[in-house]
Amino acid sequence: MLPRKFRLRKSVDVQRVVKFGKRQNTSHLRLYWQQRTTNNDPTLKSRSTVVVGKKVAKGAVTRNRIKRRTRAALKSIQIPHNIDLVIFPTDKVLTLPFKVLCEELEATIGKIR
Repeated sequence: MLPRKFRLRKSVDVQRVVKFGKRQNTSHLRLYWQQRTTNNDPTLKSRSTVVVGKKVAKGAVTRNRIKRRTRAALKSIQIPHNIDLVIFPTDKVLTLPFKVLCEELEATIGKIR
């Protein structure tokens, strides 16, 4: 799990990023991101969250497994500073090889920079 200071924890923050942020789609992920405007400090760390709804997977075990795989891939890549990131993975993430998931996530986040 990501440390608390690197997570988007409030639903208001997540809704703000989804509503006003930019979007990038892939075949397995949908990413929303927004530049943090509260502080223009370049050393401010990015925050992220992974959201999996019941439409993606009915069972809680499956949803949590999708979240864990996506968070593990997110930990292994470099995210730009001062960004809020919301990730909506699909159920295909479970069958996707982990290395491919990491590469797809890295390529998508690379477009943000």
